Amino acid sequence: QFIGRVSPAIINQVKTRIPKAEIEIIEYLPHYQTLQHMANADLLFNSLAEMENSKLLISGKLMEYIATGNPIICLGDPDGDAALILREIDNAKVFDRKNVEGIYSFINYIFTNWENNSNLIQKDYSKYSRYETTKQLSELIKNIS
Repeated sequence: QFIGRVSPAIINQVKTRIPKAEIEIIEYLPHYQTLQHMANADLLFNSLAEMENSKLLISGKLMEYIATGNPIICLGDPDGDAALILREIDNAKVFDRKNVEGIYSFINYIFTNWENNSNLIQKDYSKYSRYETTKQLSELIKNIS
């Protein structure tokens, strides 16, 4: 399932590389419904933009993904800020787009755990939700003024 705006190139890549994959594209959902889909997902995918200073990118969506406690695969800079955050999470990782072997290995790791019904130890990552990060920002602004 892909929810939101998804590049046709990504869809074509999936169809080409995994021809038997059943793909469902849902272009838009209200935010509360997307949160429900995130919470029910077996694996969440986030692709950070490739641009100058991409090391600094941390998307709001990635923070919401973290808050679910579900496995996350993220494409971006493995030495960037998003990767620093994901290093504390056993079932989440940032990969360079060209690291096909690493991506495959990670997906296999997540699938094997899912298949064996052996959930990884879940911590409380709710501090990464939009609500909590906005609350933290609000406190910082209050302390500055």
